Amino acid sequence: SHEMFEADLDRVRQGSLSPVLRDALDAANLADGETLVRRLGERILRDKGYFALHADPHSRLMYDAMFWLHSHLRTPTSYEDFVHLPAGQVDYGRPCYLIMIATSLANHPYGFCTGGYAEGFLRDWWNDRTASGTNDRTASGTIVAVDDAYRLTAEYAAQLVSALRAIDGETS
Repeated sequence: SHEMFEADLDRVRQGSLSPVLRDALDAANLADGETLVRRLGERILRDKGYFALHADPHSRLMYDAMFWLHSHLRTPTSYEDFVHLPAGQVDYGRPCYLIMIATSLANHPYGFCTGGYAEGFLRDWWNDRTASGTNDRTASGTIVAVDDAYRLTAEYAAQLVSALRAIDGETS
């Protein structure tokens, strides 16, 4: 409904950020980082009518952005390490995808949140980004294993920031 869209738009534009996302933006030292992430969120919302990440290009760009930002706090050793909370974690102390944008902890909720995630879409994104020879030839191999952990290639990290800035100039 129109009311739900407006509520989502308010959350994307002004909702509080996860403590992990806030820390990652600070660590990335990208002056306009919050604006870029919010603009991408708004683009996703306007494209779909709701704020959720799937397999579309803008969602995949958000996955890329979350991975890149996460890597400024810690370097994940696997898909599971990037996505999931460790067993027993009940705070925002160790970063992971889930508490960056997908879900809030009950004792400390935040507003800029998708409210869940689709495991299949996220896993497909990871497999495409870490593999060579996939359907997405422009992006495959953009996440590489380095010293038993995963990082974006330097080239793709620069392209990612440019792509985020390009969203800024798009019209609805």
